[in-house]
Amino acid sequence: MDKRVLIQKAIANLISGNPTCSDGKLTVSNLAKEAGLHRQRLYDEFPDLVEHFRTQAGSFAPVGVQKQLQLAESAVEQLGKRNDELVQQIKERELRIEVLSALVVELTLQQEQLNLVYLRPNQAGRHP
Repeated sequence: MDKRVLIQKAIANLISGNPTCSDGKLTVSNLAKEAGLHRQRLYDEFPDLVEHFRTQAGSFAPVGVQKQLQLAESAVEQLGKRNDELVQQIKERELRIEVLSALVVELTLQQEQLNLVYLRPNQAGRHP
């Protein structure tokens, strides 16, 4: 297979996050490994492809970073949903507190009415 085609395939593998024989970092050393060539040979014989690779690599975040970003975005979304749930629970509990407070006041008033002692007037109609 033509070396130029091997390098182009190696570029495609690294950029797409599908390395075959390197750690997948977007480096010229890994490009050389993927293409099965020495790094210096890439610089000497294929400087245009090295430059093309560098341009492409600069346009993409490494796969690990992309994955971490996706995980972080997912975590932020989940935390946002959880926050919304907790805010709703707080609102419901505040409403319950208001209702229970009103009941306490009502029961207190009823109890005060039951605790009232009415004095009966004496036979002459006077209070003692």
